[in-house]
Amino acid sequence: MRTGMREELRTVLSSPTSPVTWSELEKLPYLTGTVNESLRLGGFLTARSPRIAPDQTLTYKEYTIPPGTLVSSSSYLGHKDPSIFSEPEKFSPERWISAGRTNEHLFEYITSFSRGSRICVGMNLAFLELYMTLAYYVRRFDIELVNTTAEDMRIVRDMGVGLTRRGEPSVYARVVRVYED
Repeated sequence: MRTGMREELRTVLSSPTSPVTWSELEKLPYLTGTVNESLRLGGFLTARSPRIAPDQTLTYKEYTIPPGTLVSSSSYLGHKDPSIFSEPEKFSPERWISAGRTNEHLFEYITSFSRGSRICVGMNLAFLELYMTLAYYVRRFDIELVNTTAEDMRIVRDMGVGLTRRGEPSVYARVVRVYED
């Protein structure tokens, strides 16, 4: 994954310190897929967003929702729905690249910043930071997990945000500088 993204980044960042714009980075399919997949699987609120059904009866699939009913949604569950995201536990930037080719609109299911009238006003700033930080970081460094398993990183409890198992932190990494040829 890193090698492919680094090669893609070299097309707009000829050196690790070259200037680049957000609009240039957004055009890179693998980087964009990585940002989107990180939002889908990354740490986000597990708490539900409550809403009250409006004055008319609503229908969702086979369910009838009477007016005034409290309903809620969960980003965590939606982002891991296998009917939308095949192999939902797998980190796969490629799913976004192939979705773009087949005109699938997967991003409409990403609710990391909420949706509608409650969407995060800082969303664009967050995207700018995600793209710029990831691009410069990957162009300059490798990161390797050390004595860490997938189980160490799995969300197993909920306190409004997803948390790993109790006890001492158990995710360790080594950062290694990438030297240019």
